[in-house]
Amino acid sequence: KPIAQISGIRVHLKDTIFPAEAEFSYDDNNLTFKFVGISLTNPSKIKYEYTLDGFDKGWVPGNALNEVVYTNISPGTYTFKLRCYNNHGVVSDVAEYKFTIKPPFWQTAIFYVIVGVFIVFAIFVYDKVRNRKLKVAKQVLEKEVEKRTIELAIKNEELAEKNKDITDSIRYAKRLQDASLPSADKVKKLFTESFVFFKPKDIVSGDFFWCAQKGDLAYCAVI
Repeated sequence: KPIAQISGIRVHLKDTIFPAEAEFSYDDNNLTFKFVGISLTNPSKIKYEYTLDGFDKGWVPGNALNEVVYTNISPGTYTFKLRCYNNHGVVSDVAEYKFTIKPPFWQTAIFYVIVGVFIVFAIFVYDKVRNRKLKVAKQVLEKEVEKRTIELAIKNEELAEKNKDITDSIRYAKRLQDASLPSADKVKKLFTESFVFFKPKDIVSGDFFWCAQKGDLAYCAVI
C-alpha cells in the first residue's frame, strides 16, 4: 500500500516551519496543506482524500492535487487527515496533523471574566449613584414640604386673624342692631297679647322691628 505524508504548511501562502503540533493566531487562519503520496507501483496514479475534522463534513473525494487551501478557519482545535490510493485502489494509512487556531483576546474566558466584573461593577456604581440621587431628591422634597408647611401655617394664621377681625366687626354690628331694636318689655307694654320671634340666620340679621306710642295710637313696623 502507498504511504501518505503531510509535507508542509503555508500560512497566508507563505511557507512556515512544520512542527508536530502548532498553534496559530486568530488572524493566521488561511492555511495551505502540502502533502505527498509514495507508491512503488505507479507514482503518477496516486490520488488523495483529505478532511479537516471540525471544518469539513466528511472526506473530500480523491484527486491528484497534492495541496489543499483552507481559508477563514474559526478559532478552535482541528485535525487535518490525509490518505491516498494507488492505481490498484489500495488505501494508505491516515496521516494526521493536529493544530489550534487561538481565539482573539475578546473571545477568551479572561476577557469574558473582565467584562462580567466590569458589568457587575458598573451596576454597583449605577445603583450607588441612583440611591444617592434619590436621597438628595428626598431631602430636597422634605425641605420643600417643610417650606410649604410653614408658608401654609403663616397664611392660616393671617386668615385666622382676618376672620377674627371680621367676626369682631360683625359682633359689634350686632350690638349696634340690638341697641336700635325695642326691648321685648316695651313691645308687651304696647301690645299685651304679643311676643317677639327674632332668630337671625347669622350673627347680624337683615330684619328690623320697631314700635312706639303716640297719643292713643300704638305703631308697629317690621322692616
